[in-house]
Amino acid sequence: MLSLNLSPEGSGITPLSVRITRETLTLDTVHLSAPLRERLDQIGQEFLVDFYHVVTKRQPENIEALAELAQAHTRLGQWERGLALDRRLARMLPEDPTIRYNLSCSLALTDRILEALESLEAAIQLGYEDVDYLLRDPDMSVLQNEPRFVELVRRLRTATAY
Repeated sequence: MLSLNLSPEGSGITPLSVRITRETLTLDTVHLSAPLRERLDQIGQEFLVDFYHVVTKRQPENIEALAELAQAHTRLGQWERGLALDRRLARMLPEDPTIRYNLSCSLALTDRILEALESLEAAIQLGYEDVDYLLRDPDMSVLQNEPRFVELVRRLRTATAY
């Protein structure tokens, strides 16, 4: 986590506390316009790309850093870069359901519908079971009207019903 306190002494500006973690950029004690908040989030994601790029250059087998780098690229709309990393992760850990799910997301974002559905099916077979998240995940929206997706959701609901 990176924390910054941006409040010039004597400036009369409301203090701004910034925390950047792997998941979020958090701004406290200030009211920002939506465009400024989006730009700051983008800067945070760009920082994470730079940071995890250095980490993965030094430690090319660091699964967590590769996954974070893929997510940061995806959040920046750099879907092909995120996809390349997700494919690499799937080769490294072919039995991981979360990695397969993330690969499916990247494939869906790049309009590789058939591959996305195949990867989603693999994720489910490997143990992915969060049907509620699957249905509200914006990365998967392009798949939601596909008959195979509907069938996978039906099977997943049946399998996870208690």
